[in-house]
Amino acid sequence: LRASRICMVLSSRARAELGGGVSQFAEILRLAKQPGVIDLGQGFPDFLGDALAREVASEAITADAALNQYTAPMGSPGLRKALADYYSRQYRDPLG
Repeated sequence: LRASRICMVLSSRARAELGGGVSQFAEILRLAKQPGVIDLGQGFPDFLGDALAREVASEAITADAALNQYTAPMGSPGLRKALADYYSRQYRDPLG
């Protein structure tokens, strides 16, 4: 499809993004700088973290490449099962 045809089938929000301008991330960064806002974003520290925390993180990262990935959108199966088991006991109502 030609670009003009694609724009016709996209939502108005998507068409606005195609036109350039301020990205959603730039807008979030702008809002995070307002007074009274606690920015829980990525951050760019100007100091080293705790030595023990860095050592443990390094070991975890290098121990198993399969574990050094983003989780699946639904979360890891083991964690989902553990949470379901916990809340099933907590509320005495079996979950999935």
